[in-house]
Amino acid sequence: MEITFPDGKRLSIRKGSTLLDILRRSRLQSAMPVVAAKINNRLTNLRHKLRVDSRVEFIDCVHPEGFRVYQSSLVYLLGMVVERLFPRAEMKVEHSLSKGLYCELIKDTTLTKDELRRIEAEMRDLIAQDLRLDKEKTYLDEARQFFRATGQEDKIRLFRHSNPHTIDIYICNGYQNYSDCPLVPSTGLLNLFSLVFYPPGFILIMPEPYAVEVGEAATVPEFISQPNLFRVFQEYGQWLDILGLGEVGELNERVVAGAAPEIIRISEALHEKKIAQLADQAVGSRIVLIAGPSSSGKTTFAKRLADQLRVDGLLPEVISLDDYFLDREQTPKDSHGQYDFESIRALNIDLLHEHFERLLEGQPVSMPRYNFHTGRSEPDHRTITPSATTILLYEGIHAINPELMRNLPMHQIKRIYVSPLTALSMDHHNRIPTTDVRMLRRIVRDYLFRGYDALVTLQRWRSVRRGETAYIFPYQKDADLFFNSSLVYELAVLKRCAEPLLLRISTEHSEYSEARRLLKFLSYFQDIPPDSVPNNSILREFIGASAFRY
Repeated sequence: MEITFPDGKRLSIRKGSTLLDILRRSRLQSAMPVVAAKINNRLTNLRHKLRVDSRVEFIDCVHPEGFRVYQSSLVYLLGMVVERLFPRAEMKVEHSLSKGLYCELIKDTTLTKDELRRIEAEMRDLIAQDLRLDKEKTYLDEARQFFRATGQEDKIRLFRHSNPHTIDIYICNGYQNYSDCPLVPSTGLLNLFSLVFYPPGFILIMPEPYAVEVGEAATVPEFISQPNLFRVFQEYGQWLDILGLGEVGELNERVVAGAAPEIIRISEALHEKKIAQLADQAVGSRIVLIAGPSSSGKTTFAKRLADQLRVDGLLPEVISLDDYFLDREQTPKDSHGQYDFESIRALNIDLLHEHFERLLEGQPVSMPRYNFHTGRSEPDHRTITPSATTILLYEGIHAINPELMRNLPMHQIKRIYVSPLTALSMDHHNRIPTTDVRMLRRIVRDYLFRGYDALVTLQRWRSVRRGETAYIFPYQKDADLFFNSSLVYELAVLKRCAEPLLLRISTEHSEYSEARRLLKFLSYFQDIPPDSVPNNSILREFIGASAFRY
């Protein structure tokens, strides 16, 4: 039989050869560990055996999909070590933080630095042994019996309302756990990580997928403490625990019981309360800068913040930084020769600074408006004439970049960072990435309002993520205030909107594997109809029928 690589080269192999066998024969040169492969655009474990002619693409650990394999494998190894060293403890992967995953050990005593050092030493010992991981497809009923016998109530809840025919159980040196994501073939590939003590838990840090180009070498990034962001995550997680909604299984049980309207009301009430508090904290400032990554809900947040500021007796003016885009032919290009709309250099910074200066002096300014259809800036869209009670709200992905704030009176500025900081988990070892929530929001919004299908959105996502890594995330720590735009129920709503769009992506496209992963992820949720969502919700920015004009 024959396989074909992405560069068109072909290789004759024996039927039943594993991807590992093919990798060795291909003599592929990679600066980073190859952790998985795509077979006809399906992400697959390297121990998989080929029995028909196929297209094969090997994936390293800094490829976005390879990163998920690497991260899931490290969590698997971490769980294995915790079970061995602390058999009565329970490990929870809570959320992302500082280029890693924040985790906690639930046990009788608080985790110590010495205990964390023992965990890391044991992980490195198992890595040095290069133990193999074997996948075993298990019928769901058998898996449920296994979860029940081992006291894994979180997984029992997850699969109570989800009925895949089989699930993948990975076995290593007697340890067993399930994973939706393919795992590495052996522990020897997992040496790039560090554990950082961060009371009451710790952070598992690993190479970043978008910090380098695929094929380049990467290192474990330096830990940067983010206490304000951590506090927001912790607060929201505690709120979910109080409501009994910390996991997908718990959310599903409430939805099936008919409690979706109550969950929506409480979630939206929390948003309104937080926005009102942020408005009160912004009083006394002349400028509020609202930043955050793509599809965070910045625009709706700015409009709702403006409503609350009016309650406080101020006259807010909401200004989108998108209207300061340069004409398309002046837009810088990335290393691939494509227009780099994620770069701060795509903005007319000189004009923005001129407008900042004039508005702060109380002078009227004719605002530009960017026409995305023509790719050109159109002047004189509206005129802002500031008064003593005017407060300027600038929203955009670069709003708290220091280059934007050059020469501004910082004592008159409040910086707010907006992001859906998801604290909902699939189970104790599998959290829901914030990036998945944003990606699904964007897929639905792009289709409804920008004329792009899901394939185009997924094709552009890597560029978006590279831009965030370079221009947004480094400055989130500088924010004065944070707003968590996540809604605990939103994935149950987005499911119905996104599934038909993802199903249109065929196997001929490289993005098929990502569409397939997202479809499987959404299958775990009991859906909530979109008409249940209030018209002023941040979610309406993405699913339509909002009370606000955009």
